[in-house]
Amino acid sequence: MNNIQEDHHSQEPDSFETWINERPKWLQSAARLLIDSKKKPNDAEIAELARLCFKEASGAKDGFSKIVPGALAQAAQRPELRINKISGVSGVNAIKAGASLAFGNTKLAVIYGANGSGKTSFSRILKQACGSRAKDELLGNVFFNESPPAAADIELSISGKAQSVPWTLSGGVLAHLRHVHVFDTKTAQMYMGKNEATYEPSRMRFNSSLIAICDRVSTFLKQEKKTLASKLPSTPPMLIHAVPIQWLNTIKAITKLEVIEKKCEFSKELDDERVATETALAQKDVEGRLKVIAQDRLVCKRIKDGIDSLKSALADETIQAVITARSDANKKRNIANEEAEKVFANVALDGVGQSTWMALWKHAKEFSEKHAYPNVNFPSTGDGSRCVLCQQEFTIDGKERMDHFQVYVQGGLEADAKTAENLRDELTRRMLSLPLEHDWLIQMNQLTVSEEVAKQYMSALTLRRKAVDTADSLAAVPIFDWSPLDKTCQHLSNAFDVE
Repeated sequence: MNNIQEDHHSQEPDSFETWINERPKWLQSAARLLIDSKKKPNDAEIAELARLCFKEASGAKDGFSKIVPGALAQAAQRPELRINKISGVSGVNAIKAGASLAFGNTKLAVIYGANGSGKTSFSRILKQACGSRAKDELLGNVFFNESPPAAADIELSISGKAQSVPWTLSGGVLAHLRHVHVFDTKTAQMYMGKNEATYEPSRMRFNSSLIAICDRVSTFLKQEKKTLASKLPSTPPMLIHAVPIQWLNTIKAITKLEVIEKKCEFSKELDDERVATETALAQKDVEGRLKVIAQDRLVCKRIKDGIDSLKSALADETIQAVITARSDANKKRNIANEEAEKVFANVALDGVGQSTWMALWKHAKEFSEKHAYPNVNFPSTGDGSRCVLCQQEFTIDGKERMDHFQVYVQGGLEADAKTAENLRDELTRRMLSLPLEHDWLIQMNQLTVSEEVAKQYMSALTLRRKAVDTADSLAAVPIFDWSPLDKTCQHLSNAFDVE
């Protein structure tokens, strides 16, 4: 399929041809082939179209063909044909000899009449004359001993010129009518297995043919793909799940070169790793080297575990929990203190309401309800009641004071404050202390982190840890970026794995 020379004097393409010329170039070549050959492409032509498809996908611009403006209309163009009249009928069912049926000069003719008037017989004549695959048998008049052969005169109008063409059943299909399509229920059942018949315009049939060609090309390319052997090196089983291998399997023809170059960049770190690996492989004392590697791996794991513990202890979620607990404890302690000041403002002794006094109150309550005043809620301050501690009758002031004490204790404010303070203290205790600077520098040196950078890490961690004890919001706590340390630990761990 070579490039075609366009006719500069050809007509302008219509919208359908314009649409085709906007499709892929190989498909335009398929449309040109379909128009020129007026038949479905054979296997060799499908193979050529598949080659053009692959060529276009590879970026080629030349070597394709396209349809000439007006070619599709010219290919589908036929002289205008009309059937004006059927006359001179003989030997067809019970139609009277010489009967005729005129269709008139209209785009649509409706034939109607009573049962047995001959409507079906005329349609059978048309189907026989046009060569319909669903034609019906024509029989003579059963009431006559000898019926003449089926025949009729069919008046046609071709490009506006009328002519009468004799037709006989023995003569078969009329040449002028061989492109005429007759649709009825029987035709629909024959082609589609349905009781409905449809007409497909020529351009729709053209599109259907292109779709069929696309399917055949697709099938051809898939079969060709199965026959192609991969030129990539085979992957060792132990590396199937490796990240570089997984990326390698995603490479396609559309993968950009810069992406491949970036992925394949061999950095100095990788080269150092290569040298270290080759050195390790060159070791003669393999057993001794394995012991050293095992020890180094253990040290690396211990350092990594320590860093992970610090990372967890100084995580935003952990710090936020401490800040929230401290705020809640302070709030509840203030409320409890305010209430205690109201209750114990005028007591004669110091320490009332404190923990020792609260323990004494608890035991006094237990003694009163079990022994002194069973079945009476503590404190029992009714007439004649005595204090379970001093054994004296309550005065009016004493009764009011005991009632105030009970309201305070039952209110649970002190207990709530204590619970919140215990939670605060527990979360604070869980906050790990930072390692000593000397130990930290040794660990960072084992991770190949320079002393200057290690001290910067320690300073940043110290600021973050100190802020935890006083900050009233997470925003007031300095941020620490753990990613460089994580990357360093991972890199060292990978190096041990390689060794």
